[in-house]
Amino acid sequence: MVSEGSAQRPAHGDSTETAAPAVPQIAAFDAIPWTSLPDGVRRKVYFSDRMTLVLWEFTRTARQGDKVKLHSHPHEQITYIVSGKGMARVSDMGKAVSAGDILIVPGDVLHGVQALSDKLVFIDVFTPAREDFRAPAPSK
Repeated sequence: MVSEGSAQRPAHGDSTETAAPAVPQIAAFDAIPWTSLPDGVRRKVYFSDRMTLVLWEFTRTARQGDKVKLHSHPHEQITYIVSGKGMARVSDMGKAVSAGDILIVPGDVLHGVQALSDKLVFIDVFTPAREDFRAPAPSK
């Protein structure tokens, strides 16, 4: 039995982490400003000490072309499609996705998503935290 105040947070194990420990909170995504990125993309980013939650909005533009832009990163990722339609690729799998679909992306696996409807909204959860998303976003 753990008494109040005696619980300890597990060690992170990585001395290079710079984020402060997460504190309990209830927050509203409406309070987080959108960050605009090139090619009709914008995002809202929320951090804990070990995870990043991102609300994405992709607006279909002519500049995107008809191919899914693939990328990879060392972070594990789970994606939940909120609304719209898109084409998703994870490794050698490709599938049309829509509201309610989920993608599981292990670290270092090529993946991407492209809007097929006028707007595609989805949520990504990354672990460990995407420290690169804390930096200023590239200009439009």
